[in-house]
Amino acid sequence: DNRESFMDLKNWISKVEEVCGKITCVLVQNKIDLLDKAKVDAEEVEKFAKDHQMKLYRTSALKNVLIDDVFDYLTEQYLSKGETKQAVETINKQDTEGADEEKESRDGDVRPNGTVKLGPSKQRTGGKKKKGCAIL
Repeated sequence: DNRESFMDLKNWISKVEEVCGKITCVLVQNKIDLLDKAKVDAEEVEKFAKDHQMKLYRTSALKNVLIDDVFDYLTEQYLSKGETKQAVETINKQDTEGADEEKESRDGDVRPNGTVKLGPSKQRTGGKKKKGCAIL
């Protein structure tokens, strides 16, 4: 439901591929209970998913619609393609970094070890911290 987030997708995909290579990604259009207020029309979302060879999920966290399906699909894909080792290595690298490096890096920065610091956009969240994660 946020045009700015939708327009940023290509940049986020590039950053993820730069660090992780080509991995399984999905496009999640959340808040389907508010589709009548969406800033991005359904056809545009479908075209983006098709053009980027991504599976599209329309979800509602509020109503718990298809949330588990997204994670089930990604888990199946990671296990079937052997991406688990790569993902674990990336997480382990991130865990071994010092706290000073964490403070110095900004969201979207590629760290020296090849990981990308991800976080909510202050512009989109109004500077408020949000808990949770987004999966491409």
